[in-house]
Amino acid sequence: MFLDDIFKAGERKVSGYVNHEGQRIAGKVIHGLARKAESKLDQESDELIGKLPKFAQDEARTLARKGVDKVVGKGEKLAMSEVSKIKLV
Repeated sequence: MFLDDIFKAGERKVSGYVNHEGQRIAGKVIHGLARKAESKLDQESDELIGKLPKFAQDEARTLARKGVDKVVGKGEKLAMSEVSKIKLV
């Protein structure tokens, strides 16, 4: 019985560690993907903004930046909440 308890405690510790590491790695991947998405969105918005008349470009850039931040942030938050639900073992 005593050995069973020790084994179970060890198992919990290992599974907790594995989950934590899995979540940490997934978090890094998500942040990396978010940065890639952000730069792609920035590039696309710059191309579109370049077609606007000069006087409207600054305002459009500000609005685009806010939009990019919101979209990327929301996507990251959603992905991270899904990751936190994952139990690997």
